[in-house]
Amino acid sequence: MKQNKLEILFIQHRKELYDYLRSNLKCSALAEDVLQDIFIKILASNTDIDKLDQPASYLFIIARNMVIDYWRKAAVDKRVQEEFWNNMEKERTIQEFPFLQHDKKILLNEINQILTDQQKIIFSLNRKDGYTYNEIAEQLHLSKSTVKNHMVSALKKIRAHILENKLYPAILIFLSFLL
Repeated sequence: MKQNKLEILFIQHRKELYDYLRSNLKCSALAEDVLQDIFIKILASNTDIDKLDQPASYLFIIARNMVIDYWRKAAVDKRVQEEFWNNMEKERTIQEFPFLQHDKKILLNEINQILTDQQKIIFSLNRKDGYTYNEIAEQLHLSKSTVKNHMVSALKKIRAHILENKLYPAILIFLSFLL
């Protein structure tokens, strides 16, 4: 019963809460996560939704508190600060240059066609996920020099492909999103 009422409450106030969170957290993905956390928190609590005089106010108080908690954590956690600024830069780029997102997908598809399977994995772990060569070597049970050789080879293939196909604008995309 509580879950059905919570779903109705979620549907009624989702957009306003998301807009509030998005404007205060400056990151749409983070706003989505916090929005889900709000409803999970209410579901897990013993709060009787029927007894709330103003459920929307209750939701916004929880949202405000979660925003405050996030910024408190960000103030002392260097990793959260870096993640925030990286997200801000990506979102700004996507909003200002939406075509770059499409071009990035095309470029990544082309890159996937020219790299070997091992190079794809290592390139993705390093450039997309941010793993170091040592971390990749541990994860894939390879030596660090093997990982480095695969990355050097992958980057040479990518550069050659970009130059052969005169994809000079792709260099900007490549640099802004992958390097």
